[in-house]
Amino acid sequence: MFGAIHMDFPMSQCTNSSSLLSKTDISRPIRLFSYKVYAPTDQRPWTEKELEKANELNFFSGSWQQDSKEAAKQFSAVGYSFGNSIFQHEKIPVGLIQIAVGVHHLFHGLAVRAAV
Repeated sequence: MFGAIHMDFPMSQCTNSSSLLSKTDISRPIRLFSYKVYAPTDQRPWTEKELEKANELNFFSGSWQQDSKEAAKQFSAVGYSFGNSIFQHEKIPVGLIQIAVGVHHLFHGLAVRAAV
């Protein structure tokens, strides 16, 4: 699922997340995969190690999680809501992958560093 800057807003910070979180159930065929970023993509220069990880395409880590309350709390609120809606209406297994990174900053940092 592609989205805007709010895709990394976790369920745990939503004011109305309790209704969705109450539906979590590890027996449901919903799986969550949330890539964790190796380094923040803020306005600071990356270290040599961070650049190396990015160049090796080893910038993310993560694993599949069952539809548990703890996993859903850390997942994208928009993504989880979307996946839950698909499951409720279509009754099919749903796998959601979250890669929420400030892409603008990521490429900006690489371009500046690569030009040096």
